[in-house]
Amino acid sequence: MKWIWMLLLLVSLGSCQLKKVVERDAEGRKISRYRQHKKTGEIEGRYKGFHESGGIALIMHYKKGKLDGAVKTYYPNGQLESLAYTVKDRYEGKFQYWHSNGQLKQEGEYINGDIEGPLKTYYPNGKLKEIVEFSGSVEHGAYTLYYQDGKIKEEGHFLKGPNMDGLIKQYDAEGQLLRKQSCSAGSCETIWERKTAKDEE
Repeated sequence: MKWIWMLLLLVSLGSCQLKKVVERDAEGRKISRYRQHKKTGEIEGRYKGFHESGGIALIMHYKKGKLDGAVKTYYPNGQLESLAYTVKDRYEGKFQYWHSNGQLKQEGEYINGDIEGPLKTYYPNGKLKEIVEFSGSVEHGAYTLYYQDGKIKEEGHFLKGPNMDGLIKQYDAEGQLLRKQSCSAGSCETIWERKTAKDEE
């Protein structure tokens, strides 16, 4: 039983080295609550941020002053807004955002702190809105935009950021090809456009 008492003593000593911190705004409303090391000032354990209404806006976790664990944000009505994960002050793994109605809004993945691979965004009704390839947290690669009924609205490529590059195709709401553009480093030129009855008058 001796080792149990030693463990309890260590836990007690560790908690004595921490102080509770509650931050408030000029109106006296609670902004945040967390524990902080008395000597180093490092935040340790769970950190909570609050909306003006008093509801929880943010929950995240610290280990030795660095973000480590789940990061959650909430809408004022208590609905979960986002979920991501951190390891030693760096975002890592899958992340998600939700619309206020609870439908998935966006999802992607962090690798070594950067967004990598497909970033998917959804309409409030849950239908896919766009898919964009990312590399090093910037757009790089293929992208596709969709109408709410699932038909393709536009497709093309990005080059090292929000610069369209190569052939871009745009479609009307019926799914028919409307326009082609040739782009280079964000500068685009229309190379083909479907003629309408109005154009032929």
